[in-house]
Order: sequence, then C-alpha cells, then structure tokens
Amino acid sequence: QIKKECLKPSYNFVNVGTTGRIGKCYVEVLSCKDLPNMDIDLLGNGNKTDPFVAMVHEDCMVRTDMLWDELSPQWMPWTMRAFCFHMRHPSSLLFLGVFDYDSMDDHDAIGRVV
Repeated sequence: QIKKECLKPSYNFVNVGTTGRIGKCYVEVLSCKDLPNMDIDLLGNGNKTDPFVAMVHEDCMVRTDMLWDELSPQWMPWTMRAFCFHMRHPSSLLFLGVFDYDSMDDHDAIGRVV
C-alpha cells in the first residue's frame, strides 16, 4: 500500500533557478532501497539512518524532506520530493547525494551520482 501511494504524482514541484531559459529538468525522488545504517544505536531504541537527498544544479541547491529511521525510504507525493530545475546552460550537470541527517554533527554522506 505504501509503495502504491509513493508512486502517485507529486502534489507540487518546487521551481529552482528560475532565471534559466533554455529548458527545464523535472526530478522526482521516490525512494531509496537498502541504505546502510549510519547511526549508532547506543540506547537500543532502534536508531537508524535519517535519509534525505540533496541536489545541486548550476548555482542552486535543494533537498528532499528528511525521513526518520528509514533504511528503505519512500517519499510521499505531499512531501518535498519534486523539483523543476530551470536550465541556463546546455551542459550543466545535476548532482544528487544521499545523506544521513545528523542534528549534532555534519550530515553523513551515503552515496552520490552526477
């Protein structure tokens, strides 16, 4: 049931880099699967990775909502998961990174792709 809900269209796309005029790149982050557990569970309360996806395109950076304690997160259509990047240059790259959110320290990098 959750997977079916995750696959529904996003409610809202966030416009990013609105000065770009040569085209648009639409990105929806739906899910990740089998992420490593980056959190230390000292108290035995089931503490797990708190993932979010960050994206950088040209001079803009955005990120999805962070999900608590999920090794296979699925972002729902009403969450911050959909972005419309306005392109200024035809050879600009889009960088995506998956991170574990840490409130007391730097976020832990899990993986990235260009």
